[in-house]
Amino acid sequence: GRRWPSKLVSGADFYMQPSWHPDSKRLAWVAWDQPNMPWNGSRLETAEVTIDERGLVLGDIEVWAGGERESVQQPIFSPDGKWMAFTSDKEFEGSGGFSQVCVRDLATGQMRVLSQAHSDHANPAWIQGMRTIAWDPESQGVYALRNEAGVFRLVHYDLEGQEPEVSGLQDYEYLAQLSISSNGSMAWLGSASRMPGRVAEREAGGQVRTIRRASAERLSPEVYSPMRRVSWHASDGTEVFGNYYPPTNPTFEGTGKPPARIMIHGGPTSQRTGAFDTRNQFYATRGF
Repeated sequence: GRRWPSKLVSGADFYMQPSWHPDSKRLAWVAWDQPNMPWNGSRLETAEVTIDERGLVLGDIEVWAGGERESVQQPIFSPDGKWMAFTSDKEFEGSGGFSQVCVRDLATGQMRVLSQAHSDHANPAWIQGMRTIAWDPESQGVYALRNEAGVFRLVHYDLEGQEPEVSGLQDYEYLAQLSISSNGSMAWLGSASRMPGRVAEREAGGQVRTIRRASAERLSPEVYSPMRRVSWHASDGTEVFGNYYPPTNPTFEGTGKPPARIMIHGGPTSQRTGAFDTRNQFYATRGF
């Protein structure tokens, strides 16, 4: 703490998501330039690190992925130092332009795409510190939060792209800020349409427990409206997705068609998800 902050790299308009290699001899980060936002086009850059009388010094910068029309995010080195994981929305075969989980073999430079789901594995990077992927402690695969039309699942991709099931999270419809410990336990922020937000943990043995709750949760889950995913086709044939909250109140019964409130997400990158929403529940429990 005795040194003034030093500028390690310059030239790009923006930088985010720095990541250390386990041996502390390499640093990776994401960079991008105007007029792009990071979800339009960004670069995964990396450089070797040395230390001299000036402090940390970066070597030649290498671009490992990304570009003007490819968005990359969250470079993370594996615990054994042999791989780097990141997300990319490049049009890989079968990817459909969604952000997929990729890994790079540091010894050979070969890149693999572990996922091919028509779902995103990263969120628009409006702020620093967003986490949707994490290595398992054995460096044998990557855990990822997969956004399936606004409902999130935790999946595990091994290095061959296989997808073993992650049990114990079936009650959650929204997951964020994934974190994995060295002993295999994992934590996240989560909620569902009938479950207010909380910090939760899944221990290495598979037991899931709540660590902290965001509200007092005085109401029974049965009081809340269960969100239903719906879809329809626009005039040009595009499939449109929505979340429907039917009128719900165990104390009252309505007749005829209920009044409806239609709410559109704010755009250009926001989305209605399966997260607990007090506004939706306020109206649905009052007959809308």
